[in-house]
Amino acid sequence: MKLNYPKRDNKRIYCEQKIASFITQDHIRSGFEYDFPIISSDEEVSKLIGYKGEYFLKDRMEVEKWYNKKERSMVGIVHFLESCEGPPSTVHGGAIASAFDDVLGSLAWRIGGYARKGIPTAVLTTKYLRPVVMNGSDFVIEARIKQIVKHRIELVAELFCIAPEKKVLATASSVFSVRKPVLADDVLPYDEAMEKFGRFRSVDEQKENIW
Repeated sequence: MKLNYPKRDNKRIYCEQKIASFITQDHIRSGFEYDFPIISSDEEVSKLIGYKGEYFLKDRMEVEKWYNKKERSMVGIVHFLESCEGPPSTVHGGAIASAFDDVLGSLAWRIGGYARKGIPTAVLTTKYLRPVVMNGSDFVIEARIKQIVKHRIELVAELFCIAPEKKVLATASSVFSVRKPVLADDVLPYDEAMEKFGRFRSVDEQKENIW
C-alpha cells in the first residue's frame, strides 16, 4: 500500500516503508477534523455549534489517523513540532499525552458515534517508558478497544518510534464517557453522520445538514 506523506522540511527523517507496515488495506483515513472538515475549517460554523477557539493541537503537532473498521482500531502517524519540546531535544510529556488523547478520542468517536455534546475523556493514564527524542522523525500510535461497558469506552494505546528500529516509548489507558442522548439526533452513528454532513457532502450540503 503506497502512502504519500507531505515533506515538511529537509530535517525530517522519512520512514514511509516502516510507517506503511502499520497500515493495512483494511485501514481508511479518518479523524474528526478530516471526516467533518466544515467544523474545523469554517469559523462561523464552529462557533454556531458551540466551539470557542481553535483546534487544540494546531501548530503543535500533526496527527494523521487511519481507522480499521474490521478490528475497530486506530493508527495515528504523529509529527511533533518544535513547540512540543520539553527537556532539550525531547518531546514534553504533556504533548505525548495530548497525542494519545487525540488518537484515542478519535477511536472513541468512531465507536460511540458522532455526539453533539462530545465524548469527553474521563480517565487518561500515560506511562513514559523512554524519552521521545525530537529528531525530525514521525512516531506511530496504535489504539484499540480494551472493553465497552454501557456508556464507558475503555481504550489502550502504545506510542512507537520507528527509526532506527521499532520501540515502544510510552503507553496509555483511557476511559471515554458517551453521554445519554436527550434528543434523537444527539448521538448519530459515525458513518451516518459522515453521510449527512461529513466530507462526502459538498460544502453547502455540510452547512445545511449539520443543524
